[in-house]
Amino acid sequence: LTDRTYRDYERKIYFVPNIGIVKDVVFYPSYFEDNKPRTFSTELTEIIDNSSLDIEPNIYTVDYETEKLLEKQSTIKLSTNDNLGDKILDIMKKNDLVTDNAKINKINLDNKKSDILHIDFNKDFIDLSKLGASNESLTLQAIVNTFAQAYAYEGKFNIRKVNITVDGKKYESGHITLKDGEFFDVK
Repeated sequence: LTDRTYRDYERKIYFVPNIGIVKDVVFYPSYFEDNKPRTFSTELTEIIDNSSLDIEPNIYTVDYETEKLLEKQSTIKLSTNDNLGDKILDIMKKNDLVTDNAKINKINLDNKKSDILHIDFNKDFIDLSKLGASNESLTLQAIVNTFAQAYAYEGKFNIRKVNITVDGKKYESGHITLKDGEFFDVK
């Protein structure tokens, strides 16, 4: 059992050796706008050996020569203990959207507004030296759209905005500066 109390919620995760997480319970003392307490619980109901979950988000890339955002269907296989964020980051590395040294420090949905996805990258996530203002915007839009598509899996979440931070600080470059309360829109 892992029992943690965060600023806005309490979480209990039940773990069984050689199986993994079998139950996850999250309690919000005041949830969203109505401020009523809510408990969400997820439980393992069945063990299927050698199985994976396939999700099929659209992956966005950039054609830097034509300065266009490209969209293509993709399949991501998730097995037990796989991290969806890392799987997406690997796809982005293969498509030269992020550097080989890019890492996700933290990723989560906003506790109060489930339409905002927060992603904190390390400082090496994109190479600004090879991007002008237009291509930087396209690269960020491809990252935003791809993460929003993947994390909105089966319509469970309607992610409309993505907050990108770098080592805990708001995204900032010579071309783009986000202020507090500003996010990248999913398009």
